[in-house]
Amino acid sequence: MNVTKPAARTLVALALTVYALGAPQHAKASTNQSTVAQLSVATGSMFVYVSLSSAPNGYASCAANQRYVIDLTTEGGRASYATALAAKLSGQQIGIIGSGTCTLLPNDAEGIDNLFTAW
Repeated sequence: MNVTKPAARTLVALALTVYALGAPQHAKASTNQSTVAQLSVATGSMFVYVSLSSAPNGYASCAANQRYVIDLTTEGGRASYATALAAKLSGQQIGIIGSGTCTLLPNDAEGIDNLFTAW
């Protein structure tokens, strides 16, 4: 099946909408689709901060800096970091569905439920 870029964007938007309507509702979980503006790791930390080029939709109130965090101690976190890094280097957009919580870094950055490449 050959999917055009506009059709793929529509599918991604539809998937985000369906997920947001059907998923358990977190406290103001965010969604975002944009290019990666910044990836940063604090020295000695096992977390990566992810900032996107556009503001998130409905960001978690605990995420004072409107950014996301990836936990590098998990396999899923390392895969998410690899995806975000590849997107940053290529200029490709990614989509993020936030967790609605800031358990990894309270009052700082929202966790990620889902991170995926977008067209």
